[in-house]
Amino acid sequence: MANNNSTKRHGLSKSPEYTVWCAMRSRCRCVTSNVYRNYGGRGISICEAWNSFETFYRDMGPRPSPRHTIERINNDGDYEPENCRWATRAEQLRNTRRNRFVSFNGVTQCIAEWATQLGMPYKTLQNRLKRGWSVKDALTTPRVTSKDSRGARKITFRGKTLCLAEWAREIGVARATLGERLAHWPLADALTSPLNSTRKRRG
Repeated sequence: MANNNSTKRHGLSKSPEYTVWCAMRSRCRCVTSNVYRNYGGRGISICEAWNSFETFYRDMGPRPSPRHTIERINNDGDYEPENCRWATRAEQLRNTRRNRFVSFNGVTQCIAEWATQLGMPYKTLQNRLKRGWSVKDALTTPRVTSKDSRGARKITFRGKTLCLAEWAREIGVARATLGERLAHWPLADALTSPLNSTRKRRG
C-alpha cells in the first residue's frame, strides 16, 4: 500500500479509484484474499510502475461511472497500462477465460464482440466456428434471413436474389442438396461448388 505521506499527497485515499487500486493489489499479493487463487495464485502480477497509486491514476484516469471497474484486456495478462481499461460488468463478462478469442484482419476480439460488431447472433457465429468454418468464412459470410411474400426463403448472391428452389435450378443441384449445403457451408461455396463436390463441406 501507499505510505501515509503518499496518501496525503494525492488526496484521493477515499476515491473509488484508490479503492480499486487497493483491491487490485490485494488479489494479486495477499495470499489470504479469497480471490487470490484466481489472480496472484495463477501468476497474475502488477507492473512495477503501479506500485505508486499516483502513476496508476495517471495511467487509468478517473473511473467513468460507478458501474465501471478495472479490467485486464488479456485475461491471462498482468495489470499494466497496455492491458487494462475501465469496463462495466457486462463488458467484463465477455472477457472471461471461457470465451474464445478470434483474430481477423489484425483485430482480436471474443466471439461475443465479433457478433455484436457484425450484427450477427452469437449462436450463429459460435456454431459456424464449431463446425470447422475458417475464421474468414465465419465472419464474412452473410446470413440468409429474407423471405418473399409467400414465406419462401430468399438468398442474395452476387447481386441476384432468388428463392431456394430457383437457386437449386440455377446451379443444377437438388433443392435438398442446396439446403444441406447452406446449413454447413459458406454461402459462396454452397452456390458455386460442382454438383458432386464434398471437399468444401464444413463440419
